[in-house]
Amino acid sequence: MPITSVAIASELNWNRKEMGFMMGIFFWGYAVTQYLGGYLSDVFGGEIVIAISSLGWSILTVCFIWLPSINLGSNDIYGLFIITRFLLGIFQGFYYPSLASLMANRVQVSNRNITFAVITAGTHLGTILCGSLGSYLAENDGWRTPFFWIGILFFAWSFIVYLIVTRESKRLPRLHLILPRILINSYFINKNVTISREMKSENCINILDVKEKIMPSESKFVYINPKSVDNDSLSSVPLRPLNWSLLFRHKPFWSIYDNLQQSGNL
Repeated sequence: MPITSVAIASELNWNRKEMGFMMGIFFWGYAVTQYLGGYLSDVFGGEIVIAISSLGWSILTVCFIWLPSINLGSNDIYGLFIITRFLLGIFQGFYYPSLASLMANRVQVSNRNITFAVITAGTHLGTILCGSLGSYLAENDGWRTPFFWIGILFFAWSFIVYLIVTRESKRLPRLHLILPRILINSYFINKNVTISREMKSENCINILDVKEKIMPSESKFVYINPKSVDNDSLSSVPLRPLNWSLLFRHKPFWSIYDNLQQSGNL
């Protein structure tokens, strides 16, 4: 949108204030779905949320091409741009929370740093490519061309992601679907608990010799010896729920929060 803002404003006779509001409304939608994206990713899986949300923002990206052609007044068309831009922010707001959930459930702890580094680098590389190639396309073929090709690429990417995660979900079942309502706490270890893959034919995990313990004012826990976990079958184990009230009382948390806010990544 930034690289085509001048051309769009010129065609639709928008002033700087109208154009600025239309571009800024994206971030209001983006902020709305941050918590919801994390919650849905923990419930349904980050891989599913990413695939669905990317499909949504790919469709909305292509929709920008036809909005000026709708037989409505200029104010109504401007309102459609505002709504579409806001919805685009909502769908893209799911990305990073679902990515965090996906990494926590699918990526080995030892590989998470390099994985996150590659993803972050890819994000900035994509911004550079969209800026350079998008400017070229907008200059030579009009502002609609970048929206069309970027939307098509988004659609193809979401379809590929869906195919990959569907195949992987069948091969590697998620732990929280196998053990509903059971939290794994790595601080308390019971050596009598093991995880094996003896039931390979049924593509599931067999839990042997499980001993349960009820903690005061806590949920039910199953304590697993980390050495007994088959790393090939599980990328990680879910941790106990985060104590947000304790986190909010620590200054480093607010320091990171402020840093992300100032850098524009929040």
